[in-house]
Parts: sequence; structure tokens; C-alpha cells
Amino acid sequence: MTESALFIRMQRMRFVLFGAIDTLVWIPALLFAVVARLNFEPPLVDFGDTFVVIGLACVLQVLTGWTIGLYRGKRPIASFAEVKLVVATSALVTAGVFGVVIVSGPIRLAPLSSVLAAGAYQLVASLGARYIARLYLERTDRSDHERSTPLIVFGAGEAGDRITRALQRDRTTDFDPVAFLDDDRTKRRLILNGLRVVGGRDDIASAAATYRAKALLVAIPSLSSTELAEVADAAQAAGMSVMVLPPMQQIVEQGLSARDIRSIEMADFLGRDEVDIDDEAVRAYVKGKRVLVTGAGGSIGRELCRQLGEFAPASIAMVDHDENALHALQLSLKGVALLEDPSLVLCDIRDSEAVERLFSSYRPEVVFHTAAHKHVTFLERFPGEGVKTNVLGTWNLLNAANEFGVDRFINISTDKAADPTNVLGSTKRVAERLTAAQDATSDGTYMSVRFGNVLGSNGSVIPTFAEQIRRGEPVTVTDPDATRYFMTVKEAVLLVLQSGALGHGGDVLVLDMGEPVRIVDLPARIAAEIAPGSPAPSIVFTGLRPGEKLHEQLVSSSDVRVEKPHDLVDRFSVPPLPFASVVFETDDPDQTREQLLRLCQVRCSGLWIGGFCRFRLVIGFRAGLRRFRRR
Repeated sequence: MTESALFIRMQRMRFVLFGAIDTLVWIPALLFAVVARLNFEPPLVDFGDTFVVIGLACVLQVLTGWTIGLYRGKRPIASFAEVKLVVATSALVTAGVFGVVIVSGPIRLAPLSSVLAAGAYQLVASLGARYIARLYLERTDRSDHERSTPLIVFGAGEAGDRITRALQRDRTTDFDPVAFLDDDRTKRRLILNGLRVVGGRDDIASAAATYRAKALLVAIPSLSSTELAEVADAAQAAGMSVMVLPPMQQIVEQGLSARDIRSIEMADFLGRDEVDIDDEAVRAYVKGKRVLVTGAGGSIGRELCRQLGEFAPASIAMVDHDENALHALQLSLKGVALLEDPSLVLCDIRDSEAVERLFSSYRPEVVFHTAAHKHVTFLERFPGEGVKTNVLGTWNLLNAANEFGVDRFINISTDKAADPTNVLGSTKRVAERLTAAQDATSDGTYMSVRFGNVLGSNGSVIPTFAEQIRRGEPVTVTDPDATRYFMTVKEAVLLVLQSGALGHGGDVLVLDMGEPVRIVDLPARIAAEIAPGSPAPSIVFTGLRPGEKLHEQLVSSSDVRVEKPHDLVDRFSVPPLPFASVVFETDDPDQTREQLLRLCQVRCSGLWIGGFCRFRLVIGFRAGLRRFRRR
């Protein structure tokens, strides 16, 4: 017997059982009500008429219960939906019997008051039977396996109720719910699923000590980031790890189970709403198209490949120069990493001939360019490498995209490109301007998307701090006042996909990064996640390194805002930079940096047409780049 067939059979057995109870309980109910009405003197009772009334009540109970759906459908035992139907059925049957008794003649089949009393007895008995059944099922359904982690649930609302029931039934979890906490004073002393509400936010430490709790689950998905931080700080100070639930929308759509509980993450403290994008607009330019993603093995590229798959592209060419990154990418997407998949492409975008072969082979229609060197300090030391990848590599891709008729080219930029003060920002600013220039001379749509730091990405400060804390080393922070913008990988990619759908070529689309975060606040938060109750790590301030800003900015002083095409996206025009204006003829790092900064400030009166522009550096782009490669 299949699982679905077994479920249907159990449902039918349940309906038969409760239908029999609801029906048969009319017998003692009416007998007792009639005898009681006649002062408990059986000789005064006409049992023949009484059993006629009993038979009528039983028949009406079955017919009414089936008609209004009490004995059909899927409902939890003793749920509000079932209780409503039980009450309605009992009331209708009582009314029906009452009406028949009234019209039965001057010598009625039974006293009218006994019919009403019997209806009340039957209703209480039917509800009581269901309540007892529910208590029994809840007790037998609870897992009795050993659990090692006493858990306090913060939030005695609907989500808290549902997750504690799920945890009590789960036969694999180590979490053992022991008590509730809730700031709503009207819920104090409330007992929910056998657990008492023992206090609020101020009682976290005492509750942890009383119940020897090792974890606290925040079961209020709508809690603000500020409140979440307060609760998490108090719990971690008490030596408890902090867990959270998924967003309420996911709970409503997919239900809730013990597997949905996860450890609190840095992203939970950003206080950002879930990104809502126009799926149909994204699908319109991705579905059925050949897509190419550079830097596919990086954090942004990997998430792009994952989410692009949901929009049904004809194919996705996943390009990276790091074979280990491609290996990890295939493993994360498909669970295997045999590297035989033709969609995995090992290619260095700095090699123009390799890029041309790549485009000739895959003929992409949509390109997401995420590949780049991104470490500020490394590129300050080796600016030539930044130029080769971030400028030359981008130009190679733009040139090939134009040659092979790409419909849409999305260049991923960085907030460091806004009024750049370092090599990374300068190279990305040049890439933005080259992309704008290509859009003006191509049939396709070429745009850039600019955003700040991504939590957990390769080279992010978060994993760096975490590793220093695990080793017991001081955490190195540049400056106590330094701030940075942060967003999650998923959020960044969703907005990149949305930006691609906006279709504004030549411009830079700047993502809303929310409020900047003080870097010095991060180590204590990370330490509390790794080892709750441990003292805050020591911090060593190293000072700003060459090229670093105290506060990042998202928009350059020369950018001109055009419009806000999306609630979380701004559109700015960027001065185009003709290809012929870009030449590097030196190996000297200082001179390379100076040339980059000059390129970021170039103002051309118009686009380069026919190889001429009012501002041109020395010679044509191709010859200069060939010399640069040879070095």
C-alpha cells in the first residue's frame, strides 16, 4: 500500500470513528435528558417515543455531518475548522429534532427542554472525544529520543507554536524546547505545547541559567534588526547560541520544520527587506538565450549561475581561469565534479585570442562579466595585473561581444569605482567607461552594475575575522571609524538580474546598499556566533592602507543621476571612454597608477569615431596593449 493510499485509509477510519462517536452519543444524551426532565422517574418515560427521537437524531447526525463536510476533507483533529463544523452539525441536528418534536402533536415525543439539553450534552461529548484524541496523538507523536541541546524559544506567537510542535515531533533533532520567552506581558504564564512563557527579553540570562539552555531560537520572523541584535547579544552573553527561522513568507508558503532552523548570520543584522524582483522581466531576456558568465567560480558568479538556471536559459557557459573554482562550482550546482560538462570553460579573459574562440564557440546572447582582481592591497602593489584583468580583460570581452552580436552585456563593478583612490577602483571605473563607450557604437545593450561589499564573498573581511578569532589571534581592523557597505550574495545577484532587465545601455546602475556598517563592530558579533559567552576579541588597529578610504561611496561626483528605475536601483550616466584613449606603455607601478587616475578623469567631447578623439593618449589601444602583454 502506498503512503498516499495509507493516508486516505487512515482519514476514512478517523471519520468513521468520530462519526460513530458523534452519532451514538445521542443515545445516552437523550435518555439522560428525558429521565432528568421527568425527575428521574423511569415509569413516567415513554421509551418508545424516546427511541424514535433518538433514531431521528442519529440519522440527522450522519446526514448533516456528511453534507456540511464534518466527515469529509482534511483537517487536524480538534482544530478550529473542525470545532466549527462540530458545533454547526450539533446545532442543526438539535434544531431538526426540536422542530419534529414540536409538530409531533399535543402529546409530544419528548419534552422540548430535554432535546435542548441533549444537544448540549452531545456537543460537549463530541468535542471532548476530539480533545482527548488530540492529546493522545500529541503525546504519542512526540519523539522520545535523547536530546542534547535544551532550547528556549523567543516568541510565543504562531511561529513559536508551530516550530515547538515540529521540534517535539522530530525524531532526529538535538534541540529540546524547554520554555518560551515573549515581551508581550499578556502572554506571561501562558502554557503552549506544554511549555510555559517564563518572561521576556530581560529574563534571557535567568531563563538560560534555570533551564540550562544552550540555544535560543528567535521565533519572530518580523523582528527588526535592532531588536534582533539586542536579543542575540543577551543570549550570547548568557552562553547560548542563537538560531533563527526563515522569513514569514516562506513559512506560509512551504510550512515549517526542524530543518528550517539555522544559526544566526551577519546578514540578519543588516535589517534589509527581502529583495522583490520582476521575475517575468528577467525571464524575458534570459529564457531560451545562450548566457555566458565570466568569473563563474567566484561568489557572485556562482550564485549567478545558480539563479540563472531558474529562468530557463538555453545554455550557460561558466567561464573562469581557476580550475579549482570550476571544480567547486560544478560540485555545488550538481553534486558531482567530473569536469566533463561542456558548459564549464577554462579561459583567461586577458587572452584576446582565447576570448574570441570562446565567443565563436558558444555564441552567447547575454553576458554577465564578474571576473576581476578585487584585492585593494594586492593591486596597489601590482597595478599592472589589475590593468591586465580589469581593463584589458574587460575590453577583450566587450570587443568579442560586439563582434559576435551579443544582445545584452552586464559588467559587474564596485563602489570603489566612485571617485576612485586606488588601483582597483580606477580599473573598474575605466571598465565602466569602456562599457559605456561600447554601448554607443554597438547594436546591443551594454551596462554596468555597481555595488559594495558582499558578505562571505572571497576575500571578505567576515571570513578573515572569523579565522583570526578561531586561532585566538587579535583581529586586525584598519581604523575605528572605518565603515563599509554590505549586502548578501543572494541579494546582490537578484538585483544584478533585475538591473539587466531594466535595459538602460551605457549607464551605471547603482544598487541600494542600505546603511554603512562600522567595521569595528563586526569582530564582537562574529566572536559571539563562534563561541557564545566568550569575551570580545582584542582588536589591533593597523591604519588605512594605501588606496583605502575611511568611508566608501556609491556615486562619483561626475556621475549624473538619470532616474530610479527600481526601488533598490538608481541609474547614473557615466562619461564614455573611447578605446583609442586607453594606452599603458610602462611597467612602473607608480606611473601605471597615475595613468589610471588620469583615465578616470578624462572628458571626451564625443565618442571616438573613425579612430579620432579630442583626448587621445599616445597611440591606439591594440598596439599599446600588445606591448603591455609582452612585458
